[in-house]
Amino acid sequence: MKISKLILAFSAMLALTMGIAQAYTVTHSTQGVLFSDDMEGAFSAEIGTWGTTNDGANLLSLSSMNTGSTFGGPAEAALGNDYLQLTRPSSPSKERFQEAIFTESVSTGTLDIAFSYWINNPWGGIVTLDDAVGANPGLADNLATIMWAGSSAPGGGTDTVWYDWSNSSLTDAVISAAQWNLFEMHVDLDANTYQISVNGAAGALVSTPSGTVSRIGLEFQTFDTTLFLDAPLQTPPIEPTRIWTNSASGDWNANSNWNSGVAPNSSTGNAIFGSAISSPATVFTNSAVTVESIQFGTLDDSGATQSYAIAGQGSVSLASTPSINVIDGTHQFQTVVNLLGSTDVSVAAGASLAFNNALNLNANTLTKTGAGTLSINNQLSSVGGEISALAGVISGSGSITSNLNNDGATVAPGNSPGMLSVDGNYTQTAGSLSLEIGGTNDGSVAGVREFDQLNVIDDLTISGGSLVVSMINGFVPKPGDKFDILNFTTADLSGATLNLGTPGADLLWDSSQLAVDGSLTVIAAAVPEPLSASLMVIAWSAFALVSRQRNERL
Repeated sequence: MKISKLILAFSAMLALTMGIAQAYTVTHSTQGVLFSDDMEGAFSAEIGTWGTTNDGANLLSLSSMNTGSTFGGPAEAALGNDYLQLTRPSSPSKERFQEAIFTESVSTGTLDIAFSYWINNPWGGIVTLDDAVGANPGLADNLATIMWAGSSAPGGGTDTVWYDWSNSSLTDAVISAAQWNLFEMHVDLDANTYQISVNGAAGALVSTPSGTVSRIGLEFQTFDTTLFLDAPLQTPPIEPTRIWTNSASGDWNANSNWNSGVAPNSSTGNAIFGSAISSPATVFTNSAVTVESIQFGTLDDSGATQSYAIAGQGSVSLASTPSINVIDGTHQFQTVVNLLGSTDVSVAAGASLAFNNALNLNANTLTKTGAGTLSINNQLSSVGGEISALAGVISGSGSITSNLNNDGATVAPGNSPGMLSVDGNYTQTAGSLSLEIGGTNDGSVAGVREFDQLNVIDDLTISGGSLVVSMINGFVPKPGDKFDILNFTTADLSGATLNLGTPGADLLWDSSQLAVDGSLTVIAAAVPEPLSASLMVIAWSAFALVSRQRNERL
């Protein structure tokens, strides 16, 4: 290999490593850069070669050198000064297919592909991966054939997302027509999958046939319409979804534990903990890792559920557009979790997620959705930020150093029972605050708390929804027992529907101090005069009256 080619290969790899792709580039996980062209100047790739299948002619040419018509094109290049265009004229009628040929064929490892495109027609742009150098392979029987297929295309399709011809399925990557777009594709030749993204928004993980790849073919089929290509926009490359494949506990940072052979650790990474395990497992990290999203459970495992614990001396940070999605099962974080952006935490019905170590909001909002349970059992720290509970259950015996807003969930302090602290304001507009009482111990004896408490450092306001009290563990209090179920600086319970029930037979709750000091006190119910005694009095009175009348008649 020439020295200049080595320098170009190193430059391309450095650009990808820094998250800035500067050339139409194909990079292999072990072989390095297999194709690269900065799309500037002469039509000649710096690494690899351009090939064609149409009469040996270079159908793809620089805009500054193009002699054919341009249809619906951009006003300027995506990056730099020049870009390439592929036009299929109606006269003479020819298909337009152009291939980027790698320096070598590969059948294992991973490929990362990046370029910019501009397309403005519902049926025409096609990207093909295969090993058929010098031949137009058509649409079927390739490792991957990604296309923009309109609804009139063979097999159906859509005008809004890229479409996989071989799998007859959508990739879920949005096309974004009539503008320069960053196209990125991650191909796993070992797992037989690929994933594409447009402008950094990743689509679905799609299965592919196995095979050898030595080129990318680009084809355009609509008459008098042009496909434009350029070096990638300066944006981080796609980070594919990583799926945990170890059937037991293991190290997050061990590449072999993940489907792609690379552990997720980037601000655009996605980690899925699914059906690989059949018994509870611990995934540990003793260093800081970062991802954009985490998913627990899967929808396609025949109803089986899993239990993962993310543990270790390190931390997990959620960045970019962070989210946690719990589809099923019981899961927990035993390591520190940092939110680097406002985060949606969705927990499905019947599922649960617990934060059993520090949860740092970093002035962001955590929004709880889904009908399942989110438990906070340690310190939730925030300078600013808040928790917004929209559905399901918020529980736990931890401390939330931010505001807690209940807009439709059930807030249930403790873990039957216990105390949940809010170092801020508690505001409820809908949903319920549910408290349990199973004894009189407030935690001062042996550290055992037998009734729930919501401990709010600042203001407690319930303008809607309900406040529910229930007895547990068969406990029956006696008159005079007092339970401090709420603590606050100020309280406004004027909008609350009180569902207090009764503490026991012939017992009632005195709730007159609930908005004053947060307490409920047990009182005896007023005992009515027995019915039999009243009837006896009435009977004796009637007898006396009758006797008197009879005596008067005599």
